[in-house]
Amino acid sequence: MLLTIKDLPNVLSTFLKPISVLTEIASIEITPNGAKCLSRTPDNQLILYAQTQNLVSEEELILNLADCKNFEKLLSSISEPTISLNYDVNSISYKSKNFKFKYHLLDESLVQQFSLNISKIENFETDLNFTVLGEVFDTILKRSSIVTDVNKVYFYFEDGQIIAEITDRAKSNLNSVSLSLGSTDIVHSTVFPVSLECIRNLSFSKKDVLGFKINSKQGVIIVEISNEFSKLKYIITTLTK
Repeated sequence: MLLTIKDLPNVLSTFLKPISVLTEIASIEITPNGAKCLSRTPDNQLILYAQTQNLVSEEELILNLADCKNFEKLLSSISEPTISLNYDVNSISYKSKNFKFKYHLLDESLVQQFSLNISKIENFETDLNFTVLGEVFDTILKRSSIVTDVNKVYFYFEDGQIIAEITDRAKSNLNSVSLSLGSTDIVHSTVFPVSLECIRNLSFSKKDVLGFKINSKQGVIIVEISNEFSKLKYIITTLTK
């Protein structure tokens, strides 16, 4: 059976790389209409639902990848923008005049299944919604280097602004850095603490627009990043304080 990847560089950067950042092992569901994957960090604080229409198959199948980064590196060695891969039950192979590989797939019994399903993610209710430019959001990572021994970011709304404060309110005598991510008409008193590592693991470019959707009662933040190549939906569980 053949798998087809259209615009390989962008499938790598906007679909496979975000998955490999979060996890080593992944199951990618591929159909004639596109591909999708659920992945997560080991501590379950960050979950990613990734989709692309540029990775398709002749029939529905599941790729169980044992090493996502290794698979990503193999594909990045191919120079053609559109490629076909040969699939059988146990492996994927590629062959051209200049390069070939055979990548063995992981047995399904060795892949841990999600308790969270895709329909729950797509229908998740939120009550606080706003957008942040990727170029602005990137400043959180730049400013975090100023504050040492801190691994938390607090999101809140104050004086018509969306504020990100890098500190740890559970500890005393720590420095902090606060910055505005943009203006808003949201009036809400809840503060949403998030692990800074979750922010580091988000895959976005400065040109992207990040859509934030928050369920304030459950303390869950959804970050959506969409472009012409893929759709990424991150689910972040907030910290207690």
